[in-house]
Amino acid sequence: DAVKSVKQVDGIDIDIDAIPLDDPEVYRLFQEGRTKGVFQFESGGMVDLLRKARPTQFEDLAALNALYRPGALDAGMVDVYVKCKSGSQKPKYLVPVMKEILGETYGIIVYQEQVMQIAQSVANYSLGQADLLRKAMGKKDAEVMAKERGGFVAGAVANGYDKKKANEIFDYIEPFARYGFNKSHSVAYALVAYQTAWLKVHHPRHFMAALMSSEMDRTEAVVKFIGEAKLMGIEVLPPDVNESNMYFTVVGPNIRFGLGAVKGVGESAIESILIARQKLGRFSSLLQFCEEVDMRACNKKVLEALIKSGSFDFIGLTRRALFEQLEPTADSATRAKEEKERGQNSLFGMFAAAAPSASHSAGEGARRSTMIPEWEEDERLRYEKETLGFYITGHPLNKYLDELKLFANANTETLYKHVDEVVNIGGIVSQIKKSKIKKGPNEGKMMAKFFLDDQAGSVEVVVFSDLFSKYMRWLDNGVAVLVTATVKDTGGQQAGRSASLQSAEQSAQQIDDEYGGHPETSRARISAYEFRIEDLEDDRDPKEIEREKYGDRADNFALFGGAAPAPAPTPLVAEEDAFNAAVEQIVESPSFAAHAAAFHESPITPELSALEIVQLDGIRDKKVKEIALEVPYPRMSDDTVKKIREIVEEHAGEIPVTVTIVELPDDVAASVGQPQLRLKVNHHFRVQPGPQLKDALERVHANPRYVF
Repeated sequence: DAVKSVKQVDGIDIDIDAIPLDDPEVYRLFQEGRTKGVFQFESGGMVDLLRKARPTQFEDLAALNALYRPGALDAGMVDVYVKCKSGSQKPKYLVPVMKEILGETYGIIVYQEQVMQIAQSVANYSLGQADLLRKAMGKKDAEVMAKERGGFVAGAVANGYDKKKANEIFDYIEPFARYGFNKSHSVAYALVAYQTAWLKVHHPRHFMAALMSSEMDRTEAVVKFIGEAKLMGIEVLPPDVNESNMYFTVVGPNIRFGLGAVKGVGESAIESILIARQKLGRFSSLLQFCEEVDMRACNKKVLEALIKSGSFDFIGLTRRALFEQLEPTADSATRAKEEKERGQNSLFGMFAAAAPSASHSAGEGARRSTMIPEWEEDERLRYEKETLGFYITGHPLNKYLDELKLFANANTETLYKHVDEVVNIGGIVSQIKKSKIKKGPNEGKMMAKFFLDDQAGSVEVVVFSDLFSKYMRWLDNGVAVLVTATVKDTGGQQAGRSASLQSAEQSAQQIDDEYGGHPETSRARISAYEFRIEDLEDDRDPKEIEREKYGDRADNFALFGGAAPAPAPTPLVAEEDAFNAAVEQIVESPSFAAHAAAFHESPITPELSALEIVQLDGIRDKKVKEIALEVPYPRMSDDTVKKIREIVEEHAGEIPVTVTIVELPDDVAASVGQPQLRLKVNHHFRVQPGPQLKDALERVHANPRYVF
């Protein structure tokens, strides 16, 4: 899709299979970890590895892809690889022939093919025998391994190696064989990763638009990529009926939101809009839009969704004005269409001058609408969230940035770093669901789950019964809160991830051993990432899966593209030829990368278990530990002290108060040895914070400073 967009918008033909594999800007992207959206290389752990390893050539990408797997990580192979690549540790080669085989991976056995090559070169194994050795090592069968060791040592001795050295070589390759990955797979994955990174470097707008289009069904991914686009200097504009297509598209230096991502706007409505736009060019008013589109497809609910999402902002009226004008405008357009269909325009045309037209009436309404103010910001943003799934022109949390700097230590993008830790995180409550506990000691009590939305994404929060009983009176959708919670990794797959962008990062652990896959079975864990074998049940081509789930998306630039060509069937391979067939398939079949993409990356799926929830409105008053009153020396008098005492008594509470005289004259400061003077205050001097207290103190020139 990105390649098509470049051709459509910029008129540049790209042969993605012919791009140079030595582009320094692409490797700089990998070295800096700017890999969001890059196939295989976007997870947090992989980004950390990229920054340490600093890849400089294609072989490095293939090796890192192979190394970032549970066995290699647990065995410490990754750390050794990074040290050897950086030159801080010297590679180890037991015999000279191993340097020829392991040179590109700095002395580390990364690939299963390397195990087989060592067996061939050292012990004169045939390719078939070497593959059997690899399988035996992977299965860890002691009896089989003893037999294989004997054959390996005998072959090595016959080839001129010392028996002790032969056993040493076997001991060296045995653990690596258990964890080594198939090079042909890794190279194919690395090639797709490089291609996506190349597009991100050289055609960033087109790449990000295609990326967001592929993830339209997954709101949290779109939010993430919109944030990434902003970091890249690309603005994602709200939807616009004059510029938006079905999918996210490039418009000048920016990306325009796709109409297909507006909730409540179906394909038939979008088709009607695009057909009318092709005929008309641009819409100039809401009335003209209603007159030109099929109002059966673009019904009232569709039009409301378009207005709330900002799709008519180009008209110059507030969204509230358009919303209030919608019903009479739609009625006028419908009547005009009906009259035209009945031929009344020609029959009664002679009376046109005497009766005001629908356009005239609507025009008068539009002029009156210019006086209607916009919805309050919270309401406008809430409607954006309702129709787009997130906020695009702002965020309700933005007005709490100072509070979040004070009290929050995480956001939804950094939660993966805090698994099994307690965090403070701010956000907006959404999708709250309250339920009654059916069993156990809390039977009959209420608990709740909700999503906490911040500028980076969202996370699910569980509020158990005892805690929920404290907050149930005010905890509701749209409330801005600070949540203190324990972070748990549910290990679940994020639902709805587009098959076209699934990372195969974890999948290789489950590839059938006959194809040189990773011999570790069942459930594998990689750092903070978890993989489940049930994620692999559907082994069809991912485009077929996507078409079945979401309909055809073959062409983002036609009105609706035809069906994509069906994937070529994978030939059946006899067991004894499986390994070679897999290698050949990498070279010959361009569909392999798509096949790899069918396996799902399983990043951390965090869930928060709430310990405390505080509303962000007035949080300073709730979290303050002490109120330090600062009174300028020129304002200090007996009368001031008396008034401060009266205010404190009037707002008595639990928070202790201190009083400091500031702006001391030079002689006074010299005599006390400091620029400020803190007064002794009775420990009963305590207040209840709040705006009334603050206002009263400021009127007597006592500046309250909150200490947290």
